[in-house]
Amino acid sequence: MDSLAAAYWQAELGRFPESATIHGFAGPRNARLTDLSPRAAWDARLHELLRAAATVDAERLDPAGRVNLAMLREAASRQLAGRIWRRELWTVDQLNGPQVEFATLAALQPIGTATERAHLLARWRRMGPYLDQHVKNLRTGLDSGYVAARINVERVIDQLDRLLADPPDSSALSAPARRAGRAGAGGFNAAVHATVRRGIYPALRRYREFLRDDYLPRSRTEPGVSGIPSGAACYRALIRVHTSLNLSADSIHRIGLEEVAAIRREMLDVARRRFHSENLDSLLPALPLDTGLTFATRAEAFDTAEQAVARMERKLPELFGRLPRRRVVVQEMPAFEERDAPAAYYFPGTADGSRPGRYLVNTYDPRQRPRYTAEVLAYHEAVPGHHVQIALSQELPLPDFRRYGGGSTALVEGWALYTERLADEAGMYSSDLDRISGASTMRCSQTGRWRCRSWRSRYRPGSRPGGPQVESGDGA
Repeated sequence: MDSLAAAYWQAELGRFPESATIHGFAGPRNARLTDLSPRAAWDARLHELLRAAATVDAERLDPAGRVNLAMLREAASRQLAGRIWRRELWTVDQLNGPQVEFATLAALQPIGTATERAHLLARWRRMGPYLDQHVKNLRTGLDSGYVAARINVERVIDQLDRLLADPPDSSALSAPARRAGRAGAGGFNAAVHATVRRGIYPALRRYREFLRDDYLPRSRTEPGVSGIPSGAACYRALIRVHTSLNLSADSIHRIGLEEVAAIRREMLDVARRRFHSENLDSLLPALPLDTGLTFATRAEAFDTAEQAVARMERKLPELFGRLPRRRVVVQEMPAFEERDAPAAYYFPGTADGSRPGRYLVNTYDPRQRPRYTAEVLAYHEAVPGHHVQIALSQELPLPDFRRYGGGSTALVEGWALYTERLADEAGMYSSDLDRISGASTMRCSQTGRWRCRSWRSRYRPGSRPGGPQVESGDGA
């Protein structure tokens, strides 16, 4: 069982080498990118691992081993379930596309040694061919009816325009040269600049031109998966992936209607006390338009988030018997992604502790950001939400595929939703207005249900569902 678990994790790292960088693992995987060519070999490997798992006699394992075996089977089956939506053929993504992911890698990639700098250059030289393969996949999708939604395509084109407006040497993709300083004076810095200028930027321009001239006119006006071939089957597979259950779309919709009704009852109680209003339909849209309830400056938005985390950290020892060894760090979201990113998200730290878990706060256009969402976001995304759960998982004596492999949406978001309710029980919301922003999820955690919203994947188009970067706090 131990050997099988290790083989599965190594197979994942081999398929998604960017995850090695995200988790802080050294080695040659930091020189590679996910292979976007057809996934037949990966599917065959998953089937091979499942066949091997079927030969393990669960009765001879201890209780922990039986859980690990069940989790391994579930993880591999979940990845195989993802075949049906063929994401590599139609993913054009303003949150996770290469125009964002490459810049993220530029900030994370280690460059402390000559070997690490060589790995970075090798990966950077693969970015141009990677983008060309992505375009090739999208062309195949166009010919077979797999097409992205127009709103996504428009936003990605805007991102590419902004990225390419920066000179190559000062772009986010050249950040490793700026980080290297004197260590890169022996040719590394010049090689980074040359690769960005001659390889990556031309490929980004080709990608932009393809999206603008060929893809946008044929993109879908409706965003739902019903717009792609086998959309209903795709939806069923996504339900299985995110919940681990074989629920129907209709049953989930009924749950949603029941929960919305219960949520509105809780919100109405707050509305009566705070606003002396019985009309949620007019009150809720009006709240974000009240400039007295939004932030005035970026600094104010960031300081409020930082203070909410600090208050909860002081409270945590009263609520939990075991806490992660490392604290979460609150940071502003990088400029290259803030315009199209969610209000906040959590990014886990590395396995060796060299990079802490981070709560990233979006301070772009602060006057459009309500103050009363700051606390529930901090509790959900940072503490006691995603940071406590994920950082503790990294510290537990579990197989690596469980320590770092993510888990299902139901687990990860279910925990974060529970902590929103816990924060209310612990008196951590400053006012009824702060409570009303979390009411839409508190009911879900109380009843043991969850928002079907996945972790934001930090992987390439067509990669596995889920990943170490957690979903946005402002979108269900």
